[in-house]
Amino acid sequence: MSCENRGVADKLYNYLCDSVAHTGYYRLNGIELTALGPGEAELSVLTGPQHCNPMQVIHGGVYSTLVDAAMGNAIRSTGVIGVTCSMSVNFVAGAQQGELLTAKGRVTRVGRSMIYAAAELYCGEKVMATAIGSFFRTGEIDFENTMGAGHR
Repeated sequence: MSCENRGVADKLYNYLCDSVAHTGYYRLNGIELTALGPGEAELSVLTGPQHCNPMQVIHGGVYSTLVDAAMGNAIRSTGVIGVTCSMSVNFVAGAQQGELLTAKGRVTRVGRSMIYAAAELYCGEKVMATAIGSFFRTGEIDFENTMGAGHR
């Protein structure tokens, strides 16, 4: 999958695409960044047997990972680093292996030290989960720091 740029400055867009592509946890789970806009991010995973729970449906942790990643990268698309303080996920429907899940996250409110975001998880047009989260602002993205966690 390729990542669609929906209006993020090229330097930030390239940095975030590279950062997500080289994040071990995302790679381990097959998660890819599919779209990025100012204050918005979409990530997807094609589910397989490694994503299933003992009942052979996609594990809720996969849902939680995707919506958290979508909200966090929506925040990063503004040039800011935020870490998850709290997140609430509402599970709406179960997915099966072999289905493509896409999380769409967006920033909903920015305070001085806290940032709030929301996300939905889709399988095609069907909503599978919804989420809201609060994130603590830790700084701005430092493009010179190859680890992606530096502050200015």
